Amino acid sequence: MSDRPSWWGSPAPATSSDAWTEDAEFDDIVIGAGLTGTVTGLRLAQAGRRVAIVEARSVGAGTTGRSTAKVTALQGVRASKIERQHGRQVARAYATAQLAGLDWLVRFADDNPGWLERQDAYTVAQSPPQRSTVIRELQAARRAGLAVEWADDTELPFRTHGAVLLRDQAQVDPMAFVTDVVARFRAAGGLLVEGVRVTEVLPDGEGYRVQTDHGEVRARTVTVATGTPILDRGGHFARLHPERSYALVTRMDADPPRGMYLTAGSSPWSVRSSERDGQRVLLTGGAGHVTGRGPTESSCLRELKAWTRIHFDATEELASWSAQDYATPDGLPIVGQIAGEDGLYTATGYAKWGFTNGVAAALDISGRILGDRPDWASTLYRNRPTLRKTIGLVNYNLGVAAHGALRWTKGLVQTTPGADEPAVVRQGVSPTTSGPQELSAVCTHLQGVVRWNSFEESWDCPLHGSRFDEDGSVIEGPAVCPLRAKQEHYDGSRS
Repeated sequence: MSDRPSWWGSPAPATSSDAWTEDAEFDDIVIGAGLTGTVTGLRLAQAGRRVAIVEARSVGAGTTGRSTAKVTALQGVRASKIERQHGRQVARAYATAQLAGLDWLVRFADDNPGWLERQDAYTVAQSPPQRSTVIRELQAARRAGLAVEWADDTELPFRTHGAVLLRDQAQVDPMAFVTDVVARFRAAGGLLVEGVRVTEVLPDGEGYRVQTDHGEVRARTVTVATGTPILDRGGHFARLHPERSYALVTRMDADPPRGMYLTAGSSPWSVRSSERDGQRVLLTGGAGHVTGRGPTESSCLRELKAWTRIHFDATEELASWSAQDYATPDGLPIVGQIAGEDGLYTATGYAKWGFTNGVAAALDISGRILGDRPDWASTLYRNRPTLRKTIGLVNYNLGVAAHGALRWTKGLVQTTPGADEPAVVRQGVSPTTSGPQELSAVCTHLQGVVRWNSFEESWDCPLHGSRFDEDGSVIEGPAVCPLRAKQEHYDGSRS
């Protein structure tokens, strides 16, 4: 696939070591082998159920393996935002869920040492106007039940104007973590299937038929843990805001900060450290934008590099990459049944805080199936379809509609061997063995016109965040079908 490897290493190639038998039957199928999917699968397998995790690429290949992997209930200024939009009860439930996710990870790490490190978390005012925002976060976080403190000073090598501090949080190596979860899942009798893409899930009596590009299987329950759900029913794609953000690892002459930091501005910057081979390095992140829109991806990385150079004594770049996350207009994750169907679940909308939210979602979904749902879940994961809370959804989808109109250009994507980058064109020459390869520029999900991402070398859809490799194959959904060749007739349907 096109995506650059992260600091945590490239995912291992998809393996066929676990047999995949068409028409097999399971108690539970989990679609997606990231954090949410693997933890859900592990908990179900440990309960003695027959469970399969089905992954289109390889374990951790999506957002999990590209995360900055800060594990904390202090998440910038989210406590104050959630309280303002949803009230104190929901804000407290959200904070409780984050602490539950952190607690599960820490206990799991006790049996699998080496990839988790306890650190303090900070939300920082980088300018005088941000100070009042940070003070409001301090107050809201306390009301939500978090043991936060005020810090006038930090270890950051630049001037700050106060910070909220939450002690004894964590940071992890995400690929090492998910590898350990998968090992425990297999030891409990779970079946991992990589390199198999699910294309549809259909009701079938008391369960579901799961259709894939390698045959069909059945299960009593299905959990869709694919970043954005690959199933259109439920309309999750229209309630999610896909965003790419950027990460940079650099070596410093001095020791980098030990704590985990996030600035409080509208375009926050993230800071943490990581240790490898006895040396601690700096990991910074930020410069986010809607997938397939806004500034070019390469310019966003340059912005992150410039911010890092200005504020830190960085001497050598070691790695850079980007990741895709999904947020909801009202700031809360979506976890629960899809379209009210019993036994069909999904979890999404973590807004870059997947290591607490993802575990919390896994605790809830597995708890629903096993009859042991957490107390905080019904408050947090409730239906919330009021107009006041959907204004952001309306505004976002106006932007989607504007970009969707571009589909009438009936563009083509043209890739030429040896060229610096492909391009979207209206017409082009017929493809030959050594000449340009031409694909339809129309996304196979809902017909947005894709944009070339020169940094990750992918085609990105500005409507709902589907991404395709240079050859048109799917990287991530909600699309499940590749871009079509020029000569194929496009009828607007999903195949």
